[in-house]
Amino acid sequence: LRPRDRRLSRIFGTTARMRTDASPLVFADKNGPPALIFYAENDIQRLDASARAMASRLQDLGVDAVAKELHGEGHTSYVFRIGKGHRDVVSDRIRNFITAQEEGATAEDDAPAHSWEVVADLDQPYADGGDKAQTLDLYRPDNDAPAPLLVLVHGGDWTSGDKAELADLARACASKGLAIASVN
Repeated sequence: LRPRDRRLSRIFGTTARMRTDASPLVFADKNGPPALIFYAENDIQRLDASARAMASRLQDLGVDAVAKELHGEGHTSYVFRIGKGHRDVVSDRIRNFITAQEEGATAEDDAPAHSWEVVADLDQPYADGGDKAQTLDLYRPDNDAPAPLLVLVHGGDWTSGDKAELADLARACASKGLAIASVN
C-alpha cells in the first residue's frame, strides 16, 4: 500500500481493508479495453509501482496493457505539454498504441504521425438538465475516415476540475487521427 495521503484517503478510505477493497486492481476485468498507463520518473511516491501493478493485473487477465515510464518527467509535467510540439511526449504514443490495437500489431512509440486539422464540437450535453457538469467536448480529425474513439476524463478526484483542462491533449490526439470525447 502507498503511504497515507489525505486526498487519496477521501477516495480510497482510511483503513488498509477499505483501501484494498477500493483499489482499481480489484475492478480489473478480463473484458476490459486495452490500456496504456503512463507514469513519470519523478512521480508521486509509489505511483510507478501502482501503474506497473495495474498493467500486470490486466495482462494476467488477458487484457493488452502497457505501463510506460516517462523519463525526466514529473507527475503533471507531461500533461501540461500535451499538444505543445516537440515538448509533447505522449500524443504520438497514445495514437500509436490505439493504432496498434486496430491493426493487431505493436506500433513504435515515437513513429511520426500524419497531422490533420481538428473539428471541435464543445459543450455537448450527454444528460438531460443542462448542467455543465454533464457535457462533453468532441474533437475529430477534419477528414472523412472512420476514427477510433478515445474517452478522456479529467483529474480532480471527482470533486474538481473541468474537461477544458484536457483541450490541448484532445486537439493533439485528434490531429493525429483519433476521435476524442472529453467529459465532465
